[in-house]
Amino acid sequence: MQRQGLRSKAFLVLLSLFFKGILDISYVYLVSPFFSWMPSRYPLAVDGLKIFESYLLTFGLSLVLPTRVRKPSDFLIALLFIVPVLPTLSLYGLMDGSRTYTYMLVIAFIIVRGIPIILPLLKIRLVRGGNAIAAWSSIFGVVAALVLLMTLTGLHFFTLNILDIQQLYTTRERVVASLTKGGLLLNYLQFWAFYVFMPILILSALHYRRYGLFAVLIALQLLFLGLSARRGVLLATLILLGTFVIVERRSAITIMIGGFLAMVVISFLVAIIGGQFLPGSLIIGRFFFTPARLNYAYHEFFSKAGFVYLTSTKLPIPLEYPFSDIPERLIGKEIFHSKTVASAGWLATSYMHFGYLGMILFAIIIGLLLKIIDSLIYHRMSLRFGVPLAAIPFYSLFTSADLTTALLTYGILPIMIMLWFLGSPRIAVYQRNEQCKAVCL
Repeated sequence: MQRQGLRSKAFLVLLSLFFKGILDISYVYLVSPFFSWMPSRYPLAVDGLKIFESYLLTFGLSLVLPTRVRKPSDFLIALLFIVPVLPTLSLYGLMDGSRTYTYMLVIAFIIVRGIPIILPLLKIRLVRGGNAIAAWSSIFGVVAALVLLMTLTGLHFFTLNILDIQQLYTTRERVVASLTKGGLLLNYLQFWAFYVFMPILILSALHYRRYGLFAVLIALQLLFLGLSARRGVLLATLILLGTFVIVERRSAITIMIGGFLAMVVISFLVAIIGGQFLPGSLIIGRFFFTPARLNYAYHEFFSKAGFVYLTSTKLPIPLEYPFSDIPERLIGKEIFHSKTVASAGWLATSYMHFGYLGMILFAIIIGLLLKIIDSLIYHRMSLRFGVPLAAIPFYSLFTSADLTTALLTYGILPIMIMLWFLGSPRIAVYQRNEQCKAVCL
């Protein structure tokens, strides 16, 4: 058994290093020369020593990765490593990224990895009738969000053309302008419908093998995609279903890395050999390297302009926000010289708030959030039901949302509440009995 574990770890390390090499090649020969519409977008400034360091760091971090998904945090940590930590390590040597920031990013990752291991599970009581509460709350939330969107926007802005980026952004601005009339709570409601309520209903349909209902819910999710003009709705659905399929497999983390590796290789070859650049732009550029590039962009700007100390959030901070525009637009204007709204994940925004201290503080908070997720899912529901629900808002936190935004807008707090309701006493008793049998045998 120990020998098998060593083999699994060795294969995971080699696969991570190979993936890192493929990302490096893709950046040099595809992303930087073809997708850098401004010199500052994806610059190429190769530093041999930093490339060597980046492979050493990849080797070290892959050693602390879990080889199996025993708890939800194992899967989420692997997701954090793949996107955006690994692409950031690629950029470290290929665009001469900040050494201090990169090593602090590595330390922050290790903190997030360590806290769920060190701390014990929280004892959270099950809710009698919680499944019914979660189901009816989800149905009500979806219906309310649909009525909200249809009332305030109708079908005037409906579009499923997610490949026309400029048109999508223009349509989204119009949708957002219309939805502001509904107030802050109603604006939250639409996001919770996309990222919390609909995923619960979709997984419930799969769990009970109601495939006709599943098809209807997927169609409804596409309707939400067209009404909101948010590609994140489609991405959330893909993350949900992909996680559902692989998470309980013995080699789930290896499958996830291998799947992402295959996507990168195929889209790279399609671009280089076939001359079709759209898959490479969406998968390699936007999915992998955009979050990583924004990490360094935020560091570059706020290391000179000063930190915001949470004044960019809706928290009641007794300080004044120091800039004339929101951080996302500031980065677009000052770093990329465009109107791009550069929304970044916690590894960037934590530095924006408090510098390197912020990265440590946010890492501790996120590690604690992962421990809470473990406590809400482990021995309370199947991993293939709980982990996909948690993966959606945490992916946003990792790649495109500040911590406070991810907690509310993208649904980390709502999904925690729903997971609390969804805990099943039957599953808890069954899994404890199975664990007891394994120990006794």
